[in-house]
Amino acid sequence: MIFGLIASGFDLIIVLPQLRKTYQTKDVSGLSICSFIIQLFSAFFWGIHGVLYLDIPIMISSFLYGFSVLSMIAMYVRFRTNPTKSEKQNINIELEKV
Repeated sequence: MIFGLIASGFDLIIVLPQLRKTYQTKDVSGLSICSFIIQLFSAFFWGIHGVLYLDIPIMISSFLYGFSVLSMIAMYVRFRTNPTKSEKQNINIELEKV
């Protein structure tokens, strides 16, 4: 059980540097939302496995990892730069002036 708890801690630590950097820079251009969605499904199914087999370290790990991945997805949605149609037109007008 002790090794499972240690592994749970490392699952959380894996995502922390990316969470920190993304929060500080607000730059999500290099992130893959598809990758994070797959990781979220993985955490969800590991959580189900942990509940079915009453495996506390797996439950803790999947919850913490899932929460971290959800945080990354939330930051991706919040910080992505998707200019609206009018913003694109303004950019084109500014470029034409140059």
